[in-house]
Formats: sequence, structure tokens, C-alpha cells
Amino acid sequence: VSVEGLLRQEIEAYGQAPGVVAMSGVDVVLTPKSALSLSLALHELATNAGKYGSFSAAGGRVDVAWHLREDGGLDLSWTESGGPPVKPPTQRGFGSNLIERALALETGGGATIHYEPGGVICDIVLPKSSLVELATINPHFVPPDLRAPPMSFRRLGRSIRPGHRWNIPQLPCH
Repeated sequence: VSVEGLLRQEIEAYGQAPGVVAMSGVDVVLTPKSALSLSLALHELATNAGKYGSFSAAGGRVDVAWHLREDGGLDLSWTESGGPPVKPPTQRGFGSNLIERALALETGGGATIHYEPGGVICDIVLPKSSLVELATINPHFVPPDLRAPPMSFRRLGRSIRPGHRWNIPQLPCH
């Protein structure tokens, strides 16, 4: 399961309007165990955003960004804004413990939740062992930073005409 796919599944349940959720990150696939742990954490974050946070107010927004770390692990940040003012909880609840402990115990990673007045911020770290090497799934995988830029048909001197058929060879599937 990819990080983006997991996020879309969790957030889709809230039927948010365009622009309420912004996601950005690299195409990363998680191991099944890590996907389960991260999905629990994201579900808890989305549920709380729906009850008390950014999803509960008009103008609320959630930004989720993730990137690969130098050691091959993953950093993910969930940042809420535009919702009701946030106050730190007086005691640790089940959800906070679930987010922080499940990731630590099941993946060797961790999470830190910050209760800022402008919105909740949750920083998640997953170790390299939580990620699937894409080259083992698809031997033809080329990392995004090594891919050629998209072709421009104008640069090739061709135009796309209605009804024109392009002869595109089929690539072998493995």
C-alpha cells in the first residue's frame, strides 16, 4: 500500500471539499505491518480532526507531507489549521497512546503530537524497514528524480488531431 493511497482512503470517509486536504510526497510503498500501524494512526488523526479539529469547522485545512530521509526511512507530518483553537489535553487519551505506541512497537518508528493553538501537528517517523523496495516489485522502476521529463508533442513538431491514432508499442508486464 502506498502512503498516498492510505491517506486517500482514510480522508475519503470525511468527503472533504477540494482544497481542504493537501498532500505532497514521494511515491512510497509500505510493508503490510507498517501500513496497518500507519493506517491506525491516520484514522485516529482524521477522526479527531472530524470531531474536534480542522474537519469540524468551515475553513479548516489539513496538510500532509512526507519525504524520504537520508537513512532511507520516512518522515510524515500531519498539520491541521483553520479549525477551532486547540488546547493540550489534561490527560493522555487512548488515541494519543495508540498513535505514539503502535508506531513505536510495530514498526520501530515513532510519532510526536504537538497541540498548538492553531492546530494539531503530528510528526511520524518510520524506519527504512517499514518501506518496500520498489525495485523488488517492479524491476523496471526508475526513481522519480532519475526519470526523463515528460515529452512535449509540440517539441517533436507534431500536433494531436482528433481521430488520429498513435502507434504505441505494448511494454511487457512482469
